[in-house]
Amino acid sequence: MKSSFANFHNQHSRVFRGVSEQWPSSEQLTELTNKSSGVFIFAATVVSFINEEKGSPQQKLEQVLTTHTGLDPLYSQVLNAASWHGDLKKVLAVIILLHEQLSIAALSDLIEIRVMDIVSCLLEIQSIVTIPVTNDGIVQLNHTSLQDFLLDKKRSKGYHIQAPFYHAIIFKHCLTRMTRTLNHNKFPWDRAIRYACRRWYYHLRDAIAQETLSRSAEPLDTDLQVFLRSEALEPWINITIIAEHNTTVEEILRGIESQSKVDCSAVFHQIFSTEISPHTEVAWMSEKTVISTSGIYMHYSQSPLISPD
Repeated sequence: MKSSFANFHNQHSRVFRGVSEQWPSSEQLTELTNKSSGVFIFAATVVSFINEEKGSPQQKLEQVLTTHTGLDPLYSQVLNAASWHGDLKKVLAVIILLHEQLSIAALSDLIEIRVMDIVSCLLEIQSIVTIPVTNDGIVQLNHTSLQDFLLDKKRSKGYHIQAPFYHAIIFKHCLTRMTRTLNHNKFPWDRAIRYACRRWYYHLRDAIAQETLSRSAEPLDTDLQVFLRSEALEPWINITIIAEHNTTVEEILRGIESQSKVDCSAVFHQIFSTEISPHTEVAWMSEKTVISTSGIYMHYSQSPLISPD
């Protein structure tokens, strides 16, 4: 810890003009060590937070020393110093709720926030996340306790992330991505569309399962109707078959019907019973789901499928 502060002191001499080279003092270092209680992630987060370019290092050290022991107060302090109520909250919420990790570039495509804006958001909290060197890299939480903290309202208080609300947002972004890019003449397979095709149902399920009917059903109902009546529906079915996802189309459709009967208004069930079920014939062949929709499956099965992996 001492060497980390010394390196920062040398690299930012203008910031430390008039400050003793012995900063932090031995007493302050001892207090920081005691607060960390031998937990490396706490000590590393403290050093990173204090050494961030934004704000006075001396003031941030004093703030850390006056807080209670543990990561929760430190997380609150880092977020308090950032522009929380803006893109940052959405970006961080999406990162912790995604069912697969995405690169910054793919994340940008999915949630329609510019790469430069995502990076700017993350730079504000770089003491608690690891920002990749390139936009093709994946953002990592420095510790899984950050996710637990943000999802627990009692712990995070004003920084609480409402999982159902943001699952619904991700679900809508997935549908938007598919309806805009999938049609009978276009077969894109970038990371964002791949994620949307694979995971939209799970975000819908998570949004509905944890939310009340009155708050979740109506807006999600509208988005589902748009998707189910769009040109993207049949390409999505065929992409799911060709890509051999772990979850079959039949399982997804049955899952949606089950969820809608239990957790959503009757119109959800009507949508899936009148628009998908009669339109799509599901059969099993060699342990694969084959869906016959006007010969579309054969059309797409003969198209090149290029995965970036």
